[in-house]
Amino acid sequence: APLREYICQYRNTFKDFEDIKNKATITRRIGGRQVSASEVERSIQFTYQLRDLFQKMIYSGSRCVTPTQELAYLAFAPSNVEVEFATSSHKIDEETSNDGVNIEYNEEKGMEIDDLQTEAKNEDDIATKTPIGDVDNNVTENLIEDVDNDMEIDTEPVITQSSEKRKFEVENEKSIDNDNDFATSTKVAKISVDQLENTLEIGRQQDVTECIGNVLYQLESASKPLSLDESQEQDDLIKQLFYGKTKQDIIPINDVDGVRVKYERFLSLMVTISDHPRNIYDALDAYFMEEYLKLEEYGDVRRTLSITEFPTILQIQIQRVYYDRERFMPFKSIEPLPFSQTVYMDRYADIDNAKLIDKKKETVEMKQKLKELQARQQELLSRNDAGLSRKDSYLETVKFLKSDVITKCNIKIPENELATPDLIKGLEGIANDINIELSKLYDEITHLQNKIDHQFDEFQEMGYSLFAVFIHRGEASYGHYWTYIKDFQNSGIWRKYNDETVSEIHEEEVFNFVEGNTATPYFLVLVKKDHEIDIEPLKRIIEAETLN
Repeated sequence: APLREYICQYRNTFKDFEDIKNKATITRRIGGRQVSASEVERSIQFTYQLRDLFQKMIYSGSRCVTPTQELAYLAFAPSNVEVEFATSSHKIDEETSNDGVNIEYNEEKGMEIDDLQTEAKNEDDIATKTPIGDVDNNVTENLIEDVDNDMEIDTEPVITQSSEKRKFEVENEKSIDNDNDFATSTKVAKISVDQLENTLEIGRQQDVTECIGNVLYQLESASKPLSLDESQEQDDLIKQLFYGKTKQDIIPINDVDGVRVKYERFLSLMVTISDHPRNIYDALDAYFMEEYLKLEEYGDVRRTLSITEFPTILQIQIQRVYYDRERFMPFKSIEPLPFSQTVYMDRYADIDNAKLIDKKKETVEMKQKLKELQARQQELLSRNDAGLSRKDSYLETVKFLKSDVITKCNIKIPENELATPDLIKGLEGIANDINIELSKLYDEITHLQNKIDHQFDEFQEMGYSLFAVFIHRGEASYGHYWTYIKDFQNSGIWRKYNDETVSEIHEEEVFNFVEGNTATPYFLVLVKKDHEIDIEPLKRIIEAETLN
């Protein structure tokens, strides 16, 4: 909600950023990179497009609204791709009109009508148009067909301010008193059909973090800095909501005074399932695991990683696609990774708590012991080319020695070897010993896993509540995406956002960790405890007369 409110109240102009640049002695950076003028202009336009979409979603009387093609283009096109925008002239040149994705614009009112909406007769018509949504669906053909339709565009369009717009202004306590308020509101972007198609194709190939990163970078680029740090990095609402900071210590084993510290911002944490983690904590433990490395500059070192600043919104990406070097192709792992409604991050914090530090050291030792026990268990349970485990091999040998095959085939047992009865007894004893060892291993592994699971039960200050889960069903090279989002303000219900369909579902569907399920979570989004009120996925303000 804080982000949506900020966007709905957005009024920045390109001139604002020119003034900042002229007054400042240093240049602002985002993600360590200097922001160019073209990026600022395109980011301002992206933010206005998003503002107008939010306005329609809040106030429209229709059951759905259609995002503009321009918004989709700016969301998926890399942020460093320059976009040409029309000047203040309302006239759209003939070449762009026939070959581009155009938006009529009236600077006085700051409103726009995209090509899809110009064709529509009313809100119902708009709602029936194909929205730009899940990029893994083949929607581009419909979009291109709509764009290619011949249209007559007035050179001086007059757009009446809608009741939704008026309510929007009252809601945000903003009035439009002069032309300058919307001097850079939504403009015509000269985007060709080929550009749109190519960018949507990029969107189909993008990972969710790439798209989110692109969107947030543009919002930052279009935001005035609250402050600049020593590296000229901009601080703003986006940073405060979505970015945390990690601390990496490189500690030379033979030089305690030579510690090297590095701080880095993070937008999401990536965990892997290649080592078969039992749950989300197990996966996060691997991400923050203490490591011993050999570096050319420092020699043998110990590397530690912790979080110094926690974001309001914590995003965890689950790496599921790996490369099979034998088959020379990518594959998707569908191994379950259980998670719960609440995740506590205290154990990963950079805090000087002796008891927590001792618990972390003890956990490392227990995990090493657990790894050794599991390796021995795997050794005893592994099967040979004939499909037999070690115990099975002994028992099959006993069956062979007890059979009449030896007599029938006149197999001679050397006199210096064990007599057959003693050999059978010895093999049976070994098989029984394996059974006993496996049972003991199972008990020790279960005990250790349970102890590890509860190591940090008393450290629950830094809690996060799960509120969104991204799902992918299919294989590495194809599939379908949808999202579950929790509505804390409406009895904590979960909704499923699946293309054009939004439906309420039972939470058991979200927490489905059944083996073999190809609909696997690959991105989790959590909000810091006591900030759940800020999660408002549904915001509708509709007057009775606007309902269709």
